[in-house]
Amino acid sequence: MILWQFCTNDFIKNDNELELYSFVNSNGCQSTYWVDGTVVHLFPKKSGKQVREWINRHSRLLYFVVTRLGKLRAVTSDYTVETDIEAQGFGHLGFARSVRVTDDLMGHVRARLWTIPIVAFA
Repeated sequence: MILWQFCTNDFIKNDNELELYSFVNSNGCQSTYWVDGTVVHLFPKKSGKQVREWINRHSRLLYFVVTRLGKLRAVTSDYTVETDIEAQGFGHLGFARSVRVTDDLMGHVRARLWTIPIVAFA
């Protein structure tokens, strides 16, 4: 049996555009995304890409500071994409796209596991 835990941020982190507009579920680091059946590596933040990449590679202290500033922004921000998703539910196009990606990924998991049961929870 496979025990699979889903977290709420899994759906945000399955879609580059959602993560781009999230102050809550994005650390700004390069992430792996499943796009049209292909694994791609993208940055979820357009501005400051090179700066963040340099910080992540060269300084744990600066990484810590930048991460904490991001968390402070998340706490003090009146708007983040999660606000829209909560209001619109499956009507939110980005969230619906992320759900399709998650379904596709779980389909690949199911195909590899054959008859092994999967128990998923949030």
